[in-house]
Amino acid sequence: MPLELLKKMFGSLLPRSGPSDVVMVEIEDRSDVSTISILGVLRAKFRVEVSETDIALSRLCPPPVATTVRRFHFEAEGDEATEGYSVRDMRKSGASAMSLRERLLFELKYFEKFGVHPNSNGSGTLCPTPTNGTGMRVYWASECLWIRWCTSTCRDMMFRARLAIPAPCGK
Repeated sequence: MPLELLKKMFGSLLPRSGPSDVVMVEIEDRSDVSTISILGVLRAKFRVEVSETDIALSRLCPPPVATTVRRFHFEAEGDEATEGYSVRDMRKSGASAMSLRERLLFELKYFEKFGVHPNSNGSGTLCPTPTNGTGMRVYWASECLWIRWCTSTCRDMMFRARLAIPAPCGK
């Protein structure tokens, strides 16, 4: 099918940047995998720095009660519509944003597919935390994946959320 026809039919689902010919990616966040385990897999591949201890981060972002599978745009940058949003803004809008655990799994998939990191141009992903209404900022800089805590009202034009793509009808 020609790209122009695809753009007409599925424009909002097509990648907007990045070395991808893949439109979207499914991220499975398993209930039986700890956040510490995810960090360990990432650290086996590249340097990871967190503003909290791994244990504190695991408490802040625990595994889901049941395994979840959500779809996201498979591209280097977050969604433009959320540029400059705070965690509070996202919650008020009802946006279904990528969690920190999903973002770490996304990092792994993106790196394994392309050999480069998303958000490596100075931008980052803003992820709401499920436990206390704050957020985490995730970005790649100085040969390291950085995971930094932020308040619910923190705004930065360089950080965007990654929004979940609704499942097709019948799924």
